Parts: sequence; structure tokens; C-alpha cells
Amino acid sequence: MAFDSQPRLRPQNERPIIFICHSLGGLVCEDALVKSRERSEQHLQNILRSTRGIAFLGTPHCGAGLARWAELLSRSIGVVKQTNAEIVAVLRSESEVLARIQDSFHTMVMARGREGSGLIDICCFYEELPLPGVVPQHSATLPGYIPIGIHSNHMDMARFVAADDPGFVAVSGELRRWIKQIDIATGCRDLPTPTQNGSPPDMLEGTGSSSRCR
Repeated sequence: MAFDSQPRLRPQNERPIIFICHSLGGLVCEDALVKSRERSEQHLQNILRSTRGIAFLGTPHCGAGLARWAELLSRSIGVVKQTNAEIVAVLRSESEVLARIQDSFHTMVMARGREGSGLIDICCFYEELPLPGVVPQHSATLPGYIPIGIHSNHMDMARFVAADDPGFVAVSGELRRWIKQIDIATGCRDLPTPTQNGSPPDMLEGTGSSSRCR
């Protein structure tokens, strides 16, 4: 998602992008960015070129018990016939598809650094109250990147109840740091952050995400 809430202030294809991904959304994001690099269309390549950061929340980078968990959940709510067996298979540990996604993603990130486009800021958040066999800490973190725990389970770790929720404070703190770095690099200044009345602020509004270029 793009954090610049005023698109007219900056050409759309130049707006920095920060992705915030929960669970399988992280795998979709990784694969989409790899595809962005491989495609010939300029507007698709611009997605990767504009990406500045990715926050992963409970993403199973190296497989997890989510495969079995997804099957059990599907059965419990009566939608087992709709379960995509191929998607569930991807979540199994040592999955070839999952390994391909991870290898391609890391190769892309390193190549971007060598090309002088700058490394992508990455932070991995993991649940401190794991559901049995879902996404353990070793699966939700990537070597060489910052791991941060959120005191919640896999389902609730992206649901914040208030502005002072420790999980929100942790995630928004990383976003603020990244946005500050981007603003310094691009010569933009933050607009005032809206006042929050004790309720959990929008993930982007609460991070000073409205930026105006000089």
C-alpha cells in the first residue's frame, strides 16, 4: 500500500510504497515483487522500484503448520470443498513452491542493492502466543532482518484495540522510522499527524504518513 495520501503532490509512479502484510499476504507480496522485476511493462517494474519497505506479520517464510490448520478450519466452517489443495500444499514445510518464492525474493532484494536502487527495509513480526502448529517464530522471521514479537496469536496479531496497543506501537514505530528516512532522502516534510481519541489510529495516518514534497 502506498503511504502518500496526497497523490497530486508527487507523480504517481514515483510515490514510495510500504507493504504491510499479514500471514499469507507476505508470500503474495514477495511473489508479486519478483514478478514485477521480471515483467517488461514499465508500470509494473515501477512497483518494485518504488518499494521502500515491507512489514511481515506472521508470514510463514519457511513453511508452517498452517497447512494442517487451514484444513481443520475449513472443515470446521463447512467449506472444505472450497479449499484449494495446491495453496495448502505450499504451506507445508520444505515446499518446493515456497522455497522458490523465498529464493527468488532474496535474489531480487540483493540484486536491487547491487544495482544501486537501495535495499528494501524489511521487518518480521511474529506472534508471541502461537497457536499450536501454526507459524512458529523461526518460520515468521528471516535471517538478517529485525524480528519483533507481538504479544498475540496469529489471528489477532494484526488487530489493534487502541493507539497504545503494544502491537500497534511496535509496527507503527517501524513505519515512522522508515517514513522519516524516506522523507529525508526525498526532501519531503511530514504534515501534522491527526489527533487520535484513544482509538486505534489508521495504520498509515498514525505514522505521520501524509508527506508533502518541498
